[in-house]
Amino acid sequence: MIKAVLFDMDGILFDTEIVMKEGWLKAARELNFTLTEEHLSQMRGSALPRSRKLFEEWFHGKVTYDEGRAIRSAYLNDYIQRNGVPEKPGLHEFLSWLKEHSIKVAVATSTTRRVAEGYWKQSGIDQYIDASVCGDEVVNSKPAPEIFLKAASLLQVPIAECMVAEDSINGLKAARASGAVSADGYPVRADAELRCILQHPAISGETVFQTDGKCVFRQQPIIHGNDFAWRIQCIAAGQLFVTGG
Repeated sequence: MIKAVLFDMDGILFDTEIVMKEGWLKAARELNFTLTEEHLSQMRGSALPRSRKLFEEWFHGKVTYDEGRAIRSAYLNDYIQRNGVPEKPGLHEFLSWLKEHSIKVAVATSTTRRVAEGYWKQSGIDQYIDASVCGDEVVNSKPAPEIFLKAASLLQVPIAECMVAEDSINGLKAARASGAVSADGYPVRADAELRCILQHPAISGETVFQTDGKCVFRQQPIIHGNDFAWRIQCIAAGQLFVTGG
């Protein structure tokens, strides 16, 4: 039985991953270095120390993570100042449903506490959050499971009874390593029916969707995607039922 949902933030609660990608590409142009989708994928979900190490491995000091991040952050901050925090469709409805059904909510994000709390308060979702762990509060960032284990501990819910909602490979690896049930944030469509996703195929090697007792198999894993809308209809017996956006 799922008693809590542990959320990643960027790309799950807010559509900030898209804006950050644009900011990173701007940094690459201005600093004259090449940043591929694979680079972005490896950084996504990671805290500062790991991302700095990756930059050193990739660029050998020609450009530093902090130099690029300064441009990316300025781009993101300017976007949010002009447009507000970009919420996922159905966000408040989703979190309200969880609260009504006494399912606890934690946010486990690699973003720093100062920035993350600013987003929650600006969007008004802080009222739904029972616990939170941020990137500057763990020693080992995703793909290590520490952040999810700490969030479950703060909620006082066994990790096996927690569902993790993630949109990055690093986050899904961390979720699997923690012992939680993991659900990805990629769009899944099967004739607009309710569908259930238990594990991400890129991690487990399996594709398990269930629709009213019928299995729906995705032919190829969707590794990138941000246009889903969470609409939880029922959480029971370790199954998370959602409708795609």
